[in-house]
Amino acid sequence: MRVRRLVRPQVTVPMGARRVRIDLRDRVIAKRLYLGIAWERDLQRLLAAMDLRGSVCLDVGANIGVHSLFLSDLEGVLARWRGGALGP
Repeated sequence: MRVRRLVRPQVTVPMGARRVRIDLRDRVIAKRLYLGIAWERDLQRLLAAMDLRGSVCLDVGANIGVHSLFLSDLEGVLARWRGGALGP
């Protein structure tokens, strides 16, 4: 993976029902996603178990957007969904 990060750092990986493009120069979250390891699985289980109908969910500091994508999969249950990240 070290060579891949240098030669071709952007890859597409499966995440739930979709495929997302990640940058392997992110050595924490992207590395785990590339290896097929879920990011913060316990938080995703908690969100799935909560009754979020009629709620507005904000993924503040979305970084790669793992939780934003997860929440968007729950969109049928949510009244509204908002996600994003602010840059400098």
